[in-house]
Amino acid sequence: MKIINLGEKMEIISISLDQENVRKIEKIMGALGIKSRSKLIRTSLDSLVHEYEVLSELEGVQTVVFMVSHKRGNSDISRIIHEFQNIIKTNIHHHSPKGCLDILIGEGDAKIIRKMYQAINNTGNSSSVSIV
Repeated sequence: MKIINLGEKMEIISISLDQENVRKIEKIMGALGIKSRSKLIRTSLDSLVHEYEVLSELEGVQTVVFMVSHKRGNSDISRIIHEFQNIIKTNIHHHSPKGCLDILIGEGDAKIIRKMYQAINNTGNSSSVSIV
């Protein structure tokens, strides 16, 4: 018998997902070769935690790149871009068959950058927000 030490013991939690999200998880698992739902969820959580840590550790004046994908005609994203125009130095807007992509290069105080990130995330209309 081979004993494998996986390090820290994992706690089991239960989540509820609708069928559409379960199908998405299984599709992603197949495409990425991930063997279990738990592994996919852990990997996704690691990515979210990393992004949170990067954002929370920003101090002083920073230069950041936001990539925001959203549906066409999203007035929330347009409003946010105008609201934060004092820190947005470059905005590249691209139309695709699935929606729009905005690449925003911003420079400003970390507190304002965090507020912009939160504003974009809180619209509920953007399918993806990444900070690079």
